[in-house]
Amino acid sequence: MQGMATTDGIELDLALIVEDDAATQRRLARLLGGLGGGVHAIGTAGSSYRAHTTQACIDGNLPFALGNTVLAPFANLAVEQLGTPVVRENGAPAVLDVAAQDSTLGWQHAWGDVLPVDTMRFASGGDSFDIAGTPVLRNAGVANLGISFTIAPDVSVDGSWQGQFCKQARDQSGRISLDWKF
Repeated sequence: MQGMATTDGIELDLALIVEDDAATQRRLARLLGGLGGGVHAIGTAGSSYRAHTTQACIDGNLPFALGNTVLAPFANLAVEQLGTPVVRENGAPAVLDVAAQDSTLGWQHAWGDVLPVDTMRFASGGDSFDIAGTPVLRNAGVANLGISFTIAPDVSVDGSWQGQFCKQARDQSGRISLDWKF
């Protein structure tokens, strides 16, 4: 669901997305080493589960002219919630049980647990172990720049740059596209 409104020169864009995703995965379990060395396949493990995602965002900007250029300072707030259930693999001796996961992210400030960690264990037994991903930046400055040129009535070239910056890390990306309308 998306909506747009303009009031007193301020342009607002709002969006809400709710997803229910079905996921199926398969993993070839292999044993390294053992008698005679080498790699030995010991079976295929797999699982099916449903994940739930909710995303909401609001973007506001106040465009103004500066000579032949229009500038639009903006503020943006976005929240994403991802929930996955406990995942239990089956089909091989080395199947895993993965703990349920919920994560929440926000614009320039992340709330909640910013270190993605899943707790797993082999279904055949043994102690649990944690698998950790790259942490989400708790506080970061964000910048977006873009430009578009029309090179023919139905052809345009677009370029954009996005950056996220904080004391511990930087993340930058660029994009150039050629759009042809027909």
